[in-house]
Amino acid sequence: MISDWIFPSKRIAAGDPLSSEGGIRSSMQASRAHTRAGVWIACFGLLALASSPAPSEEYTPTTPREVMTKLRIEGIEDRVRIELDTAGGNLTGAQIEVAADAEGLVTLSGVVGSEAAQERAARLARYQVGVQGVDNQLRIDTTIAPEPEPTDLASGAPESKDSTEELADEDLARRVAQMLASSVFADARADEGWLGGWRVEGDDWKFDVEADEGDVHLEGAVATAADIERALESVREIPGVRQASADLEALDQSKEDKGFFDLFF
Repeated sequence: MISDWIFPSKRIAAGDPLSSEGGIRSSMQASRAHTRAGVWIACFGLLALASSPAPSEEYTPTTPREVMTKLRIEGIEDRVRIELDTAGGNLTGAQIEVAADAEGLVTLSGVVGSEAAQERAARLARYQVGVQGVDNQLRIDTTIAPEPEPTDLASGAPESKDSTEELADEDLARRVAQMLASSVFADARADEGWLGGWRVEGDDWKFDVEADEGDVHLEGAVATAADIERALESVREIPGVRQASADLEALDQSKEDKGFFDLFF
């Protein structure tokens, strides 16, 4: 029995014929038994401590460089997360987690309703400022796919310009970029972006063309303020474009019109 090994003094009767020698022997055995018991208790305590989870501590940056890196990562994650949360369409009901690292690599994980939604989420993430690459780990679960919206024909309404032609987003972005480079900006060229989308570039200006389910957005810079209106008017006339928006800077704007932070940051 383990109890007999740990506490052998129990086997020595109170009236041991060894008299005083028996008492000494009993005392020594009891002392050794208590020592072994203490060792066992200590071992069990160490095992329990080793198996218990370590307290989680959130990493806190300590240097200015670490603080700036943490802020940059959080900014990238927030921009991507907001874009995906407000995208709607086939991303409605999607459950997407966003994580970025210091190099600008964004990892998307979670569940979307279709392969098209999976590809769209990655494309929208690539459009965001600071993103250098996307690791798309999204899984597809068709049970969470949103119900398709009724078309004009199904609702009995007259066919609109929006329904006359539907293009994949990449094809629409290419069409818009090539048209702008050839018709609106004579000195420009259109090239495919290395992270997706298309870019129109002149001698000292450039802007990106982004398309998402027929909505086209222009972001970057052009030579003059008049170019912004001309570009938007031309984009709205392209078949397949539902609506057009722009976040373009006119480089002919004088620096005196800008504030302190615009000049230096």
